[in-house]
Amino acid sequence: MSLLFNPTPVEMVGRWDGSNYKIPAEGSVELPERVAAHILNHLSPRGLVELKHGDKKGTKGKEGLDTWEEFERRQILEFRQINENRKSAGFPPLTPSKMLLEMVRRTEGDESAERLEYASAETATMLLQQMVKGQTEGSGDIAEAVTTLTNAMAQMMANQQQDRETMIALVGKLAEKPDKEE
Repeated sequence: MSLLFNPTPVEMVGRWDGSNYKIPAEGSVELPERVAAHILNHLSPRGLVELKHGDKKGTKGKEGLDTWEEFERRQILEFRQINENRKSAGFPPLTPSKMLLEMVRRTEGDESAERLEYASAETATMLLQQMVKGQTEGSGDIAEAVTTLTNAMAQMMANQQQDRETMIALVGKLAEKPDKEE
């Protein structure tokens, strides 16, 4: 049996052979070695550590917390970079997920999370206003402008969904390491 320790304030869920194994926040769970090795392989980039005989919980916990904090910083940085790229390309920003906002709150504080939410909403509103203005100037045909704007909105939403899927895939790649045969 192996003892896995989650020093982070966030519950983790590992998967093995169709079953979920919850590792409580700041808690530990004892699992068969093969299951534990698999789960550790996937969740160690998020701060999960294995406690072996003689290991000090405080020392291993500190290592896990450092890893977890770096993981969260990378997620926030990646999100901001994607939104900067979208802004440069003239697209509205992605809306931060609840999970990302919690990461920002933990690492940078409530004010930073609120700014991130506000900036996303403000930029989206500004871009829509620019589109409406551009579509209605000189055309005189409001129905045509509405149709064009509706089509543009549908395309932006499709692009946003594609960017979210890309973000999810990137998060998955950051969180996983390739399985190693034992």
